[in-house]
Amino acid sequence: MAGGKLTPRQKMINLMYLVFIAMLALNMSKEVLSAFGILNKKLVESNGLTTARNDDAFQQLAQKASEQSGQYGDKKVKVEKIRALCKDFYGYVENLKSSSSKEFDLNEEGVFEKMDKGDYFENLFFKRDKVSKEGKEFVSKLQNFPLEVKKIGGSAIAEEEMNKIMNRFSTAEIKSKKAGATLSWIDYNFKGFPLIASITKLSQLQADIKTT
Repeated sequence: MAGGKLTPRQKMINLMYLVFIAMLALNMSKEVLSAFGILNKKLVESNGLTTARNDDAFQQLAQKASEQSGQYGDKKVKVEKIRALCKDFYGYVENLKSSSSKEFDLNEEGVFEKMDKGDYFENLFFKRDKVSKEGKEFVSKLQNFPLEVKKIGGSAIAEEEMNKIMNRFSTAEIKSKKAGATLSWIDYNFKGFPLIASITKLSQLQADIKTT
């Protein structure tokens, strides 16, 4: 929703996210679990700030549309539709996060160290060795989101910007050196990870929605 411009804070958080993902190749210590928890908190906080900025930008657009409907009216309509699309997808991801962590008090000291099991999302997204109905739904929403943004925005979204959005939500297969094989996107991202790491990934996905 923010048009793809990342603040220095968001760039820092994204970098930290990549570093912590790389650390998963090491032993999953309590310190790493806590680090994921801290990063998740920062992402949640950043998403809240982005929401406020997006709301403010939309109010400015709405004001312009009321004063110059010929120039801004169509833009406002498109933005409203994209905002509704983002809200729906963001809420879906938020529900995944809250459902997975409902047994934990996230304000409890040391709680992230207890979130070291990956059972929740492995049981939700997979059935034996195949992707479950819920897993397919998740991937489908990821794939459809940028397509819907493009459909709504049309030529108002520059090609370069649209390519960024498409890449941001790509679900292409990934070559895994560790597995020695090419894995599906959901397999690569949600199998074998502790719960707090998966929740952090979902918070990053929400950040991508807000950025879009």
